[in-house]
Amino acid sequence: MKNEKGITLIALVITIIVLLILAGISIAMLTGDNGLLTKSKQSAAASAVAGAKDEISLEFQKQMADYLKDKYTAGATTVTPSAQTILNKFANVSSGDAAEATVNGCKVTKNLTQIVVKYPATADSTENADYFSVGNIDSSTIALSWSDNGALDSAQAQNP
Repeated sequence: MKNEKGITLIALVITIIVLLILAGISIAMLTGDNGLLTKSKQSAAASAVAGAKDEISLEFQKQMADYLKDKYTAGATTVTPSAQTILNKFANVSSGDAAEATVNGCKVTKNLTQIVVKYPATADSTENADYFSVGNIDSSTIALSWSDNGALDSAQAQNP
């Protein structure tokens, strides 16, 4: 018998099978409900909503700071702004119960008691949004508080 060196057909088949198993595991890790691609999309949506919430909250606090500065400046007479006045100014509307704006790729909808931030900006309702957050407006204390609703399912969906 000769002492031949080389790869046998069985070794080649086993190598191919191992590579196919590794490829299958890799594809499963990338796709699916718990895959990397899905998680990255969810993270992008959550980041966009958080950015919009920060911009809204920052504008809200800026308006309150301007009010307090004017209030405590000698001889100044100012009227206490309502939460609605602040949000109307933010949404660039002069009056009305409802207002819409686009902030950080999110659709911001405001009514008398809530401000809803939906991602993406094309979402018509929370059922069509990838991610949303609801801000509750307390007109008596001029406060805005947020509650995250996260990724949507039909049981969580709320419309302003």
